[in-house]
Amino acid sequence: RHESLLGALGKAVYTHDLLADTYEWSGACEEVFGVPAERLPRDGRAFLERLHPDDAVGGWAALRGAAARGVPVTLRYRFTDAHGRVRWLDDRALA
Repeated sequence: RHESLLGALGKAVYTHDLLADTYEWSGACEEVFGVPAERLPRDGRAFLERLHPDDAVGGWAALRGAAARGVPVTLRYRFTDAHGRVRWLDDRALA
């Protein structure tokens, strides 16, 4: 049910288990990221490889800091899809 709602809204959601360093994806992944969910990164290293170098270090530090404090964080970063296109993404996270 939530999957249908996310798809209709054109939103994708991911869960990142910081301890296990694993990602799970759902929603409109192909629309948002340019690839289906099964082709999206499954760990932090693979995710960072898809981020623009100017965004990767600061974004990762902001996520870690928010997780340590237990507060939400909003990020804007560039993500390279499987076709080499750069997509600007707005990311809201809660750890």
